[in-house]
Amino acid sequence: MFRRLRAPLAALRGSFATKLLIGGILLTLVLVGAVGGYLIYSRDQQTTAGALSNSDNRAGVMRQVLEQFTGSGAFTTAQGLAGETPLVNALSGPNPAPAVAQLFNPASQTTDLPGEVLLIADRSGSAVYLRAAKDLQVGSLDAFKSPLLVSYALNGQRCALTGGLGACGVDLLGGGIPAYAVAVPVVSSGTTVGAVAYIAPLQQQLEKFTSLFQFPTAFIAVSNPGTEIRLSGSSGVTTRTPPRIEAAVRTGKDVVHATYTAPVSTGGSGQVAGSFAAVLGADGRTVVGYVGVEVPVAPFVGDEHTDVLTIIVITAFALLAITALIIIFVES
Repeated sequence: MFRRLRAPLAALRGSFATKLLIGGILLTLVLVGAVGGYLIYSRDQQTTAGALSNSDNRAGVMRQVLEQFTGSGAFTTAQGLAGETPLVNALSGPNPAPAVAQLFNPASQTTDLPGEVLLIADRSGSAVYLRAAKDLQVGSLDAFKSPLLVSYALNGQRCALTGGLGACGVDLLGGGIPAYAVAVPVVSSGTTVGAVAYIAPLQQQLEKFTSLFQFPTAFIAVSNPGTEIRLSGSSGVTTRTPPRIEAAVRTGKDVVHATYTAPVSTGGSGQVAGSFAAVLGADGRTVVGYVGVEVPVAPFVGDEHTDVLTIIVITAFALLAITALIIIFVES
């Protein structure tokens, strides 16, 4: 009789063990998967936040570099030149163009600023003298003839950066070339007779600080937020602005950022954290564009990979433990 019952009991025990084992494994996978997914999601959010924080800081430094180094230095130099008596007399005369040209020796570079164009304008705002620094390869100077901020300087505006008479800010030159420019009025006996301006194309300016930024830099004009001009390399490359950045630029916030796929400095493309800081135009009040930097996310992902490996190991040990416990329980 006991022999007759032994076979059904063994079958029942085997069936129960199988179901218990499958249920235990599924429950373990669900619990570990839920906890692991939450941990990975949290780590991913931390990774993204860390990369964006880093790129935000770099974008802020870029803006400070433009204002404190490029802007302040050029404004001080322009003020000094605008106060020179020979230049004041030349612009006060009936024919300022040849008179101003005679003041500047073509071989002399005393008035040049690296990476910038010197512009002397008459009282109407027309360029009477243009000169590019020797290290600036711009070809034709036609795009530099009539920057908007010269008119502001001639009309008595004060530079928001220094508080002195003149104008300073980002200007979009002919062809949409972004540049940081300053202009100072030349005054004779209380009458404005012209202006001295220094115009620095952003591409060359930002490339000078490559060691500071370390990653590709870019510019987005508010007037054309769908186009991004990457400023690293030997020439600017125009590309489509990432949709999230374009939408953020349209909001007019001081700093905008997002993660997206873009070219990286090591070659190819990858996930980057792009941050862009607003820069003011010649009127000192209106945001005309955003300068930014694109930081690869890869260096911030190390801890996330460690978390994934840890979860895999924990899952394997949990499955082995559950299987062993079920076998011991059924056999006892």
